[in-house]
Amino acid sequence: MSTQNRCAWLVAAGVAATLGACSSSETSLPKSVTSGVENAFSRNDAAAFVSLFADDAEIVPGSGPIVRGLPEIGEFFSNQSADELTFDTDTTDQLVREDLAIEQGTYRVRNVKVGKEVESGNYLNVWRKVNGNWKLYRATFNTEVAPKGAMSVADEALASEHTPQ
Repeated sequence: MSTQNRCAWLVAAGVAATLGACSSSETSLPKSVTSGVENAFSRNDAAAFVSLFADDAEIVPGSGPIVRGLPEIGEFFSNQSADELTFDTDTTDQLVREDLAIEQGTYRVRNVKVGKEVESGNYLNVWRKVNGNWKLYRATFNTEVAPKGAMSVADEALASEHTPQ
């Protein structure tokens, strides 16, 4: 091995050792953390849902205004959940570094009373360790499949404006 190659290898080994020493011993989020959102939603438990978030958390929906802070997150949850709805997630990718983690995946909302999936999409969660506990810092999602035949209140108002009286 030439002196130049040996030096390059030593530098690379040193960088790898330094990065390894800086990284957290955790390589993925605990299942109890990643399943917290779906469990709270499926139980329609607003207090448990809000407790998953950091005080300065935000939810960034695919459409609509940003939801900021725990009171707004609680209100957002109350407007999205219902006893007949269950929420299921599949984590597809995670990156954990010290006190910050990114989780990406897909989600599904199912109406158990009628036995049908009513919504599905993708999500991206940014978790941050706060006092040793993983808390949601940022959450965003986009809907791929919305309920068929569903109308928003705005759609109904628009339809009534164009209906002959």
